[in-house]
Amino acid sequence: MYGVIYLPSFYLQAQLCSRVELKEQPVVLLEEAGKSDKDRGKAKILQGTAEALEHSVEIGMTATQGQARCAGLQLLYRCSHAESDARELLLSAAEGWTPDFEATAAGVCTLDLLGNSEAAKQPERLGRKIVRWFSKHHLRAQVGFASHPDVALLVAKQASPVSAVINDSEAVTQFLNQLPISALELSVD
Repeated sequence: MYGVIYLPSFYLQAQLCSRVELKEQPVVLLEEAGKSDKDRGKAKILQGTAEALEHSVEIGMTATQGQARCAGLQLLYRCSHAESDARELLLSAAEGWTPDFEATAAGVCTLDLLGNSEAAKQPERLGRKIVRWFSKHHLRAQVGFASHPDVALLVAKQASPVSAVINDSEAVTQFLNQLPISALELSVD
């Protein structure tokens, strides 16, 4: 069995980890700031809090466009130090549940739980423990379990916050059939 820990909007969460007072506010994360003040308004929005997105702020628009839709919009820029700290936190947490894990993308860690008896018997219980652990560190996690790592990732991305699709090919087929094609994140290349 495999588990996937997924931290949605990872880059933004990494920033908000140390700025918890902003978590319930409309906040967006922008690409790297330009050299001049004139360029700052042209920075593109990469990620946003639910509060920002509820004000019709959209991923891909400029900071200026976002502020026009939401007057109280807080702007943050990517910070490699915060991202590195959050990544290290993710990896150290994974190591506590299994020695066999891999950081498979930004904010995603795949766990091989073959030897974890709790995962085999009660995966949802283990998932709730993982979610609580991240919550204590001011990070929102979603956890998915499946018999294949790619399916576990899809389950984690759909989880609210924990879900398991295991030991039944019919359940896996049903889960995959209900997914929108966009969930597969296919590239045009």
